[in-house]
Amino acid sequence: MAREDIHSPKNLATEDYAYVGSYDNEAHGFTDEAGNFHEGQRLTVTRRVMSVEGRTWAATHGHDGDQCDHCGAHLRYVALLLHTPTNQVLHVGETCLDNRFSRATADFHTMRKQAELDRAQQRIRKAREAYTAENQDVVDHLTKNRDRAKAGGFNNRFYADLLSKLWQYGSLSEKQTDAVRRNIAKDNERDETKAAEAAAHVVVEVPEGTQVVTGEILNTKTVYTDYGSAYKMLVKDDRGFKVWGTVPESRDCVAGQRITFTASLERSKDDPEFGFFKRPRKAGVLIDGTWQ
Repeated sequence: MAREDIHSPKNLATEDYAYVGSYDNEAHGFTDEAGNFHEGQRLTVTRRVMSVEGRTWAATHGHDGDQCDHCGAHLRYVALLLHTPTNQVLHVGETCLDNRFSRATADFHTMRKQAELDRAQQRIRKAREAYTAENQDVVDHLTKNRDRAKAGGFNNRFYADLLSKLWQYGSLSEKQTDAVRRNIAKDNERDETKAAEAAAHVVVEVPEGTQVVTGEILNTKTVYTDYGSAYKMLVKDDRGFKVWGTVPESRDCVAGQRITFTASLERSKDDPEFGFFKRPRKAGVLIDGTWQ
């Protein structure tokens, strides 16, 4: 049956229409690297166009925007025209536009260019998925270290650059992949060493109360407070724990010396192998093999 409605091709009056937007039916939504979802063109554009009060869809073919409201052809690139006398919005294809709306023609050209970019991005995405399937350990290592660097507030350029190249080109070179795997091996070896050291380590808690401390002075430092200055030292006792406190007044102590003294010890609340000493006395340092 021949169409007789106001939007039929034979009744079209260009001056009654205004171009209000366009979209690519195949420009779907996507999720970016950070996990943020970006909705597709169709939803974005139609939401904006139909947000104006009083507008309705013409829908002359009873469809949902996949066909032209003038000729009924199925569409990929869709222009939205507002019929100003009725406030109805139509879906129209490029053929029916027939270059009557210069802005719409320019937008169709832009959408075709964007579609080319999207196809390129799809090729990169597929290449990235294929690379990840074959090199999951490399991608996991890069991501873990990138996230660790962010959490630590520092920038690891090596891992950040490789992740950027992976997203930009879809894969890494053989040399880059091998470099990451060498780092994975080094990290695994370091983790195994730390685990072995931790397993072999025997916790020696700082004994509390009056104790005799004998060990090596690790470092010394002058500490300034509102009440004046104090010469402090960190001592590692021969039993394995460390204590921090004021250098005995009778001694001029330096790092590397062995020392013995009696003091009151208090264990740290955060580390059982670290503590503080007060009121050091009966101090002696080892000089030339003799306690003095």
